Amino acid sequence: MPKELEPYVSDAEFVKMMNDVNESIESNNKCIKTTLIPSVLLCICLIGAILFFSVLCCYVTPKLKSDIERALAPLTAKGVQVEWLKGDKRASNKIRIGGLPIQAEVIGVEAA
Repeated sequence: MPKELEPYVSDAEFVKMMNDVNESIESNNKCIKTTLIPSVLLCICLIGAILFFSVLCCYVTPKLKSDIERALAPLTAKGVQVEWLKGDKRASNKIRIGGLPIQAEVIGVEAA
């Protein structure tokens, strides 16, 4: 656990939050894979592409963001600003943490 977060969350809470975040990401990856199969089969007539991107943009991404915010709620309840930043092909997902008393680099997340 990053030392900067020690006043806000215990080791066990931090581990639980990160496990919840990872579980949410895996769950949403399964949803994408499930949607991808019928989308590819229907891609011949453009319906598949519309189906895939509508599920991705209207269900998967918002659900993933709310799941991650829920998992990190113990930090936000203690006054720490937490923001999830969706990654892309070149960069992985990040969690921006702000509102810490000192400006410090936190390993594995992006400090605001």
